[in-house]
Amino acid sequence: MNLVTGGTGIVGGHVCVDLLRRGEHIRVFARRAETSFLQSLWSFYHPESTFPKDNVECVSGDVLDVPALLDAMSGCRRVFHTAAVVSYHRKDRQRMYQVNVEGTANVVNAAIESGVEILCHVSSIAALGRKYHGQVVTEKDEWVDSPIHTHYAISKHLAE
Repeated sequence: MNLVTGGTGIVGGHVCVDLLRRGEHIRVFARRAETSFLQSLWSFYHPESTFPKDNVECVSGDVLDVPALLDAMSGCRRVFHTAAVVSYHRKDRQRMYQVNVEGTANVVNAAIESGVEILCHVSSIAALGRKYHGQVVTEKDEWVDSPIHTHYAISKHLAE
């Protein structure tokens, strides 16, 4: 069994569809876990085949709810953590930091406690920060605090 946090989002949905294409069983963990988006993605990429609903289990929950995470991870070998808040609005900052930083820590700790074998944390290029004057950023660059970083970038950097 594979758990996908944020499995009803854009990135998580694509992870789910790819796992299903490989014949894997998935448990979708999301605030509003349902399969309509996954079914749409499936029919877009695989119009010739039926959505494999028997391989999908939906669990509603939030990455800030540790007991719900532990329950969702029960029996899972792999966890794909794609849940995040992406926003550039001031009103969303507190929730973004909670979900992206605290939520990621909860996922990591729950995975350790649950004996998960593989944890894949999906991050963002934003976690590398930005440079002045259009310089190229690569994975070799170290984070440097700067007023040009967005709060989204800071939250993803802290999550890593």
